[in-house]
Amino acid sequence: MAGVSLGHRWSSVDAFLRAEADFWSDAREDGSRDHVLALNVGPGAGLTYAGGRVHSSLAAGMSLLLVPTDIDRAGSVGAFADIRPVTLRWPLGERTWIGVTPLSLTVSMPVLTGIPLIQIEYRTSVQMERAF
Repeated sequence: MAGVSLGHRWSSVDAFLRAEADFWSDAREDGSRDHVLALNVGPGAGLTYAGGRVHSSLAAGMSLLLVPTDIDRAGSVGAFADIRPVTLRWPLGERTWIGVTPLSLTVSMPVLTGIPLIQIEYRTSVQMERAF
């Protein structure tokens, strides 16, 4: 997974737009693999606290299937949600931080019709933040 968020922070509250490429692979019965690539895009909001050292956020929006599966066509649109309860932040400079999210939950659902295509992910992630 790789992504970018652009937003604005007012004191301890922020609003942003998140976009991420979400790739996963599942085994088929014949031993080969089925690969999925979804583009998740949506707005979110967050709260920074503990002297700027901790951040929590929630984002939700659309999930677009970019790579077709055996039964789903590319271009299908569904939904996604991303919950990051605790991100620990360390300053690297006056306007730059590095953050570690020990555990977050992302649900990507690029196909909601027929047999829904749903991926539930528990993630540990590292992010870089820069204020402009």
